[in-house]
Amino acid sequence: MLHDKELTFVRYGGLSPVIQKGYKQPLPGFKKLRDTKPGFHEPPAKKGVYAFVKGAEERFLLGGDSYSGVGTKNPKWEYLKDKNGNRIEDTDDVHDDDIMSMRTYDIKKLQKKYGIKFPKARKISSVYDEETKKSYLTTLKEPKYFKYRGEIWHHLKDFVKPTDVLDEYGDWIKTTTDVHRKAFEKAWLDKKKSGYMGNDEFEVFIERVP
Repeated sequence: MLHDKELTFVRYGGLSPVIQKGYKQPLPGFKKLRDTKPGFHEPPAKKGVYAFVKGAEERFLLGGDSYSGVGTKNPKWEYLKDKNGNRIEDTDDVHDDDIMSMRTYDIKKLQKKYGIKFPKARKISSVYDEETKKSYLTTLKEPKYFKYRGEIWHHLKDFVKPTDVLDEYGDWIKTTTDVHRKAFEKAWLDKKKSGYMGNDEFEVFIERVP
């Protein structure tokens, strides 16, 4: 099973509430209505963090792209640095393929040349620096795993009793984590039976992690 009595959540970046620029205030007097229905992944609150249940995460939604805030507060990616703490330039000798459209990074070469060690599962990409006019390697940071109890936004409305819904916003509903855990257990079994591969519906949004 993916879970115990208290689910573990995972995300990349910090746990402090993040201002969500994509949040759109509902029209006054019509809490659930506005000019258009919020998109599936649009934030349901002004501040908070996105996360997934451990073991049911959608990597591309958590990881973002190769930039994803490098050098800013709570970045998901960070610069890959050598043993002296210097950024590593993206040059031909760190690749294991000469075809530009299919280039991948040779982990062994990086470890040997720069004296660095990191799990093979770590994703590597690069980002262009406008100041130096060079590209530097970046790596997806280790994810943060955390426990949380309280109110939580999620997409599992089909597995929740109407009386357990505290609030709604587009395709999001807010419930307690106890209600969410029970809904997740049902939804996970349902997904396994259907054979569906995606995990988008297991995305959650937490307004504040203590």
